[in-house]
Amino acid sequence: KSREQEVFIRAALGLENVTTIETSIDDEVLPYHWKYEFQGEIPIFSDSGFNYKKGTHILMEAFHNLRGEGYPVRLSICGDIGTGQERFWSEVIDNATRKYETHFSYLGYLSQQSVTTRLQASAIYASATIGEGCSKARATALSIGIPTVTTRCGELRFTEEGCPVSSLSLLAIPKHIRVRCV
Repeated sequence: KSREQEVFIRAALGLENVTTIETSIDDEVLPYHWKYEFQGEIPIFSDSGFNYKKGTHILMEAFHNLRGEGYPVRLSICGDIGTGQERFWSEVIDNATRKYETHFSYLGYLSQQSVTTRLQASAIYASATIGEGCSKARATALSIGIPTVTTRCGELRFTEEGCPVSSLSLLAIPKHIRVRCV
């Protein structure tokens, strides 16, 4: 599909160099339907990485509050650390790792297949973004049916009542993760 888009954009705009970003889900994911069985812990997965442009700090605060309230949550975050932000985020990651031990992990960069595997094994997908488009992980999460807590970013226009995803403001992430944990 991306190749078709590139050809169309080249022709329509008369451009020679055009690159599109694939966001569709992989074919092997299509037959999968998410099913989670509680086994004493609630795994939350996010691919937001650590960046000032993301809502990672809100997600980390929500995780901290949930652990403090006694919820058996485990948070795994993959993705890059923002350029020039390594010192700040490394300290955040180190502190969380020391405090929460096996209940928190920073996974670094993961392949798309590894992201899909993590999604399938999680109870909640948290997309703490401030305004990117719909990532491949978000599209995959929606297609397999995992409960998703995400921010309003334009591409998700659902109501709370009619949609399996909670599309909400960044500051509401802690409340909605708590609701999904009950």
